[in-house]
Amino acid sequence: MFSKSPPLRSKKLLRFAHDELRDTVCCICQEAPWTELHHFGDDGGRGLKPSDNEVARVCKACHMTLDHKRRALVRRGEHEVLEAFQNDALKINRAYIEQLEAKR
Repeated sequence: MFSKSPPLRSKKLLRFAHDELRDTVCCICQEAPWTELHHFGDDGGRGLKPSDNEVARVCKACHMTLDHKRRALVRRGEHEVLEAFQNDALKINRAYIEQLEAKR
């Protein structure tokens, strides 16, 4: 059958998100400064985090109170939260790629 590829791991991307993007706000509440990176997505499998390129910046309160499982968000009709995660991940990835290209 089809084998599932393992989730992408990139310590450089996570370090970039922590160090370079420190002065931004939570992608959920848009108020508090973000303090944690939340892994979302569905490529992690049982007992594994999703890929490191699917991270979003969230504050501790949002990370603790929201159920961030993708299927649960869709089931409850919270598409805007899922969309906020995806948009934030795209921003992080774009900024990281721009930084890599600038170093060339």
